[in-house]
Amino acid sequence: MMKFLLSSTFFLILGVTNAQDSTAKITLDAGVRMKKFTGFYWENGISWEFSSSKIFNQKIHFGFNLLSSRLGSAFMSNAIPTLTTELSVIKYFRIEKAVQPLLRLNLGYAHANYGSIIYKGIASNSALISIETGVGYKFPANFRCVASGGFNAITGNGAKGLGTIYPFYGQFSIFYQIKK
Repeated sequence: MMKFLLSSTFFLILGVTNAQDSTAKITLDAGVRMKKFTGFYWENGISWEFSSSKIFNQKIHFGFNLLSSRLGSAFMSNAIPTLTTELSVIKYFRIEKAVQPLLRLNLGYAHANYGSIIYKGIASNSALISIETGVGYKFPANFRCVASGGFNAITGNGAKGLGTIYPFYGQFSIFYQIKK
């Protein structure tokens, strides 16, 4: 599933960029993301956002997130190591202003490594669907900070579904604009 998400993101970026068209405006932001499920784990990782003037006139952004509890709650502890990948469709409002409210839809995949065969009866994989809202602040020096909170439509309790995905979460991201 992760290979499919990475391939899809790669071909999406290649499909909308055209080296011969110098009039297309493309932005690519890369950064770090810190995500906290309410009452549960921290997941940290990397995040990218892409937009093009050829796609909805840069009013819609596409994102890719790769997060793990190994960089959060499972770092040097006995917490369950998790890996989460997400593709996002993001609508920023007031894009020309410094303060930018946002609405985001995430689709992805989560995996938990329980580390022992005795847990083979417990779900260790799950699809992800979440919606979130938040606000971004664009700094003059090509940096942008985004704080948002969301709701996972697919959750679990360990007996049914992946037990490491809680319904509510908050996250904070810091991006640097690589290509403008």
